[in-house]
Amino acid sequence: MRRHAIGVIALVLLACAVALAFVPERGPLAQEMWGACARIGVLMVFVWLAYHQLRRIPVWLWYTFPPLLIVVAIRPRVIWYLWPLVPALLILAMLKPKAKRGKARREVRGSSPDD
Repeated sequence: MRRHAIGVIALVLLACAVALAFVPERGPLAQEMWGACARIGVLMVFVWLAYHQLRRIPVWLWYTFPPLLIVVAIRPRVIWYLWPLVPALLILAMLKPKAKRGKARREVRGSSPDD
């Protein structure tokens, strides 16, 4: 069900972008709205296409990378201090116990209620 909702949101945003492209008065606010709807709509299409792969991403990554991206966007020089974190995160990912492999295989074979 979530994948369908993501698809509907993407279609609505892209439809709004198309509608805003034909607005006769092109003030700065209309241009900002058009740009936001178009960019976020395209991003939502990519999320819709990659939904099954995104479900496999570990939960800790969802809580780690967005704050890091915000910090790097605010202060780009900080990225040089964050490079040592990459090998540390890779090592931690390799040390994770692999006991849940059977469950992942079952999810791939069968359909889930989120489809």
